[in-house]
Amino acid sequence: MIEYVASSLPFLAFPHEAIEYFIEGNGVGIVGESVDDLALQLGEVDLSEFRSNLEKCRQGVIIEEKIGQLIDFYRQVVEKFTPKFSTPR
Repeated sequence: MIEYVASSLPFLAFPHEAIEYFIEGNGVGIVGESVDDLALQLGEVDLSEFRSNLEKCRQGVIIEEKIGQLIDFYRQVVEKFTPKFSTPR
């Protein structure tokens, strides 16, 4: 699913509790009972709304938006687990 969001592609899916929750909660696609149902719904959607919702959702998953957090995380790990050496006097 992250690949679709990162690529700004709207979802077309059959009902599945977790997927349906994500799609409908974020307004990033259509859930339908059949191919015909998906096609019917697709003809009635506002694609600009999908694009806007996908862009908002995309900012939460792409690495470019998270690189600072990732660098900070690895710095903390290195600092915590790097042995502290003392120099003899």
